[in-house]
Amino acid sequence: MFTNSKIEQNAIEEVKALANKHHLLDPAINDHDKYMAYDGSIYGFTKVKSDFRKADWDFQVPVQIKGHIDKKVERRATRISQAVELTDLNIYYREHGVLYFVVLMDENGEDREVFYAPLGQSKAKEYYDEAAKKKRKASINVVFFKLPKTPDAIYRVLQQFANDSAKLTRQIADDRIHLKDLPNVVEMVATVFQAKNEVEALMRIAEGEACLFGKIDGNPYDIPIEFAKDGVFSALKSVNKTISIDDIVYYYKYNAQIATGQEFCIIPSANLELSLTHSKLSFRLNSDLQTLYNDARFILRLFEGAVVSIASQTISYEKEVIPDNLNTKLHFIVDLYETLEMIEIDTASFMMNGLSEEDVNDLTFIVNLRLGKYNNQLSADVSRYNWSYRGKLVPISIMRDKEGHDENELLNGLYTRKYQYVTTLKGDESTRFIIPLFVCCDAKILSNLYLNDYDSLYNQIDRASINEHTIEAFNMEAIKLISVFDINGNEEFLRLADYLLQKIESVQSQEFFIMNRLQIKKRLGAWGKTEIDIIESITLEDVESQFGKSVLLGDKESADKQFALMSPEMQEQYRTYPIYKLYQELQSA
Repeated sequence: MFTNSKIEQNAIEEVKALANKHHLLDPAINDHDKYMAYDGSIYGFTKVKSDFRKADWDFQVPVQIKGHIDKKVERRATRISQAVELTDLNIYYREHGVLYFVVLMDENGEDREVFYAPLGQSKAKEYYDEAAKKKRKASINVVFFKLPKTPDAIYRVLQQFANDSAKLTRQIADDRIHLKDLPNVVEMVATVFQAKNEVEALMRIAEGEACLFGKIDGNPYDIPIEFAKDGVFSALKSVNKTISIDDIVYYYKYNAQIATGQEFCIIPSANLELSLTHSKLSFRLNSDLQTLYNDARFILRLFEGAVVSIASQTISYEKEVIPDNLNTKLHFIVDLYETLEMIEIDTASFMMNGLSEEDVNDLTFIVNLRLGKYNNQLSADVSRYNWSYRGKLVPISIMRDKEGHDENELLNGLYTRKYQYVTTLKGDESTRFIIPLFVCCDAKILSNLYLNDYDSLYNQIDRASINEHTIEAFNMEAIKLISVFDINGNEEFLRLADYLLQKIESVQSQEFFIMNRLQIKKRLGAWGKTEIDIIESITLEDVESQFGKSVLLGDKESADKQFALMSPEMQEQYRTYPIYKLYQELQSA
């Protein structure tokens, strides 16, 4: 049987021999303990000529080495747990930490395996504090990881420890970031030496070989983050390669996620995550409808057994039968996208996350309207419907299917670029006039639109047939646009009304049109002597015009008199005009 001192000597010899195999390492380790809590140091150099020189010194790592006879053959594992005395941990925390080695060997002192634990100041303090919480008074179990028996492996571990320790002081170790405080971390960084790829780098961080540091707002220093012994670490890498099925490209780039649990995922969008390790997918409604539509088509093809290609390489993805709830969700997304595209809703900005039950019902209704589920309720080949979504309105024209396919064509009743609204003169079907689409919408609808596309509304005015036959009708449309402002306070509709009135005046100038332009100025606060002079110069003698003049001039007594002279029918009609709102304001002033 080996004595304890012989076991220690064998352990030290094993570590020294491994370090001596690397030309840049010089172990200075005592055969018997001469320091309180460590056995010596291993020096690293940047280069070596005939001998190690001070000028080439790179780092010094204090080491502690323990040997154990391994009767349970734990040395075959990739990690082990060994007790470390709390008095030692306290010293490591107060000094500069230690790289702790445990060498397991058989009963003959052979078949040795080296395990290591980087116990820098921060890690030592974590274990020490954990022992206090568990009310341990003598020692606590520390996780050790197997060290490959290569010179490069021990050099890498030493270099990593030296780099991380250089960033630490006792104060910084005390201020380490606890896992519960991770939401406050604005940046995380780790320097991992000689990592061949992202997976290896993550494994070293997960095993505690490389320390993970974080930054918190207001603190310029890198602070060590508490070691997550059972944590899973993952890295995301952007890959500029296409993902396609049957020569149809669905994605032009994706993120590859690699985790310490050896799971490999590709994330082609904010909604979709594909685990190639377990042939599973995760699908959520996180983004806009346009992206979701692309995802839905891709997933449906995936479950049909299609072959997926990443760039020029095909990947194996074992599919199961698509779950009913997922199948229903995907087909609804496809139908909804095609419906909203048909009515020219911007699907790239139409967000699907956070939908309420009422929202889903509204969207389902409009999809079913397109699919012909309510055709028995449509009395005409072309009908209008004001679709309400989240309290806002989308005017829709429904072109009922005539060929027995049931699916209808839906058109945006206000902004469609697919057709123009055309009308004719009574008794003259040959003369056609282009009318703005907003003619079909009353003021209440225009005041509560899902989308205010002002460019389209101005363009509709520009394309309209404004002539001597239509100016009276267009004047009433301008009055309607003024009423929209009175409902929602949106001044852009006043500018639209003024733009339309200018177009009318370019064809024929009438004092009544001028009065309407003046009531727009009154609402905009652009009212002064010039406007008063203009309204006083108007010569119209009819009671309606005199009423309008009195209101604009702020003459309440005259306005009351003129309104009283109107017939009851005319009074009722004028109560719907925007001039009456100014009259009410005059009365309450």
